[in-house]
Amino acid sequence: MSGEAKRPTQAWGNTFDDFDLDPVASSDAITERMRELVEDAEPDARQAIRSAWEELTVHPKKRILQALTTFVDPEPEVVAPPTRAPSVKAHAAPIDEPVLSLPLTELYETLGREGLLPSEPSGYVTIASDPLLKE
Repeated sequence: MSGEAKRPTQAWGNTFDDFDLDPVASSDAITERMRELVEDAEPDARQAIRSAWEELTVHPKKRILQALTTFVDPEPEVVAPPTRAPSVKAHAAPIDEPVLSLPLTELYETLGREGLLPSEPSGYVTIASDPLLKE
């Protein structure tokens, strides 16, 4: 943590961000950090640090609002979106009624042959290969 206190350049400044404080820190930890900042601060900056300390330790509602609006990581690492499941046929023919009366395992196999189910459900066990359903 830096040894000097800075006030925000943005209009929406956040006390936790401005003074490099942990938003889940206890009142004692906040007091200790603010005490360190006051010791290193110029005389004219000490009142701003004291006001910020009071806001975080004396006013619980303000502290919670400040903690909720803290930006822990304003530039998060960009990650690739998850891959999509294989698509099924969008315009499949209507299913015959006799097919709907099939036992579940046969229904699943029939729907798979017709292309109405993903061909390779990654990470899932098919009904036909499920060891719990085998005799």
